[in-house]
Amino acid sequence: MRRVLLPPRLSAQAEAGPPPGAQSFDFHGASMGTGWHVVVSCRPGQLPPDLQAQLQGELDLVVAQMSHWEPGSELSRYNAAAAGAEVELPAEFFEVLSTALELAQISDGAYDPAAGAIVDAWGFGARSRAVVPDDEQIREAVARGGYQRLRLDAGKRELMQPGGLWLDLSSIAKGYAVDRLADCLQRAGIGHFLCEVGGELRGQGCKPDGSPWWVTLDAVDGATQAEPWLIALDGLAVATSGDT
Repeated sequence: MRRVLLPPRLSAQAEAGPPPGAQSFDFHGASMGTGWHVVVSCRPGQLPPDLQAQLQGELDLVVAQMSHWEPGSELSRYNAAAAGAEVELPAEFFEVLSTALELAQISDGAYDPAAGAIVDAWGFGARSRAVVPDDEQIREAVARGGYQRLRLDAGKRELMQPGGLWLDLSSIAKGYAVDRLADCLQRAGIGHFLCEVGGELRGQGCKPDGSPWWVTLDAVDGATQAEPWLIALDGLAVATSGDT
């Protein structure tokens, strides 16, 4: 039996319904090694002429600051800094890292944005490996990590590099990018949209016909729940991760 998940309450946009004469408009592109897709429901004259460029610019900003795949990114610059260096962070980088550190503390380190060396050692980072690390390599990578080693000066937005520590914000930066897409649309006066970047989605309002932004979450082979989930994204987000 298919399960349908609904938001606990409707957003103001969904309650009001789509604007008269609303149509569906698609925008898409490439970013973060994957694709992005935005669908909006609005009147034709409501769209800014440069909306595609605005949306792409939001994603380019996140990549330029927080990608560990780009050698020239702000994150890569921090990872390469000498021990004891104080690196000033852009406002967006600071916001994401502050949230990541809060999550690390809440989870007692189960979530750790400073686990970049460990991620890389197992071949999931920018420098992919074809060989499973041995015990010594794992111990070395673990010793280089740990969010407790980070010293963030909130007043100056400066982050100290303790030496050899690699940040990896991939687990949070893509979701932040989706939020930036949504914020960009809202600044443009668009209240009905579905944003997606590499399997992470956020929706608000409804389609031109008044129906929800339905998202299907496929079942994983062998899972107890064999049927897909149908989710109405209104004021909600959903993130998926996998290799299927």
